[in-house]
Amino acid sequence: MVIRHKFFYLNLFTAVAVLGIVNSALFWQFWYHDLPCPLCLLQRIGFAAVGIGFWMNTRFGDHPTHYGIALIGALYTLAAAGRQMLLHIAPGTGSYGDPLFGLHLYTWSVITALLLITWSAVLLLLHSSGTAAPSSHAIPPHFAKSLVDFLLVLTILLLLGNALSTLWECGFYPCPDNPTHYKW
Repeated sequence: MVIRHKFFYLNLFTAVAVLGIVNSALFWQFWYHDLPCPLCLLQRIGFAAVGIGFWMNTRFGDHPTHYGIALIGALYTLAAAGRQMLLHIAPGTGSYGDPLFGLHLYTWSVITALLLITWSAVLLLLHSSGTAAPSSHAIPPHFAKSLVDFLLVLTILLLLGNALSTLWECGFYPCPDNPTHYKW
């Protein structure tokens, strides 16, 4: 079996980039002792859905349903991050967390979600127009399979790490609006 779709590496790059976003949020949480709020946790779920959609394209081939999963995840992230940004947009309401390059992480999430929506839509349009049809440049199956399976293992470990950190932060109860310490 030879994998022959043209956008394999574009989907793989996007899945790895989104995995990096979720990983950096987890790193930020522990390195800077900056506990995520409930909306931050929802943004991580949305980014994970985007990554899973693009991972499915690398594993099972380009399919509109996989782009749909990525688009829904990006829209979900946009809704959660947009809500958080609107909570802090009025003067005197403060902000949540420390800024990164002058913008707060939820603002970066809005920007990234908009970019992912645009990127997913472009790839979906190219797929629908036939541009993403199989190319003559075949990807060796052993390379593709091992790379994609490695990405799956990383994704599962990252999602498990996020689930455990959320359990550590919130326990089995609703997460506090402005967490200051871990429950456990």
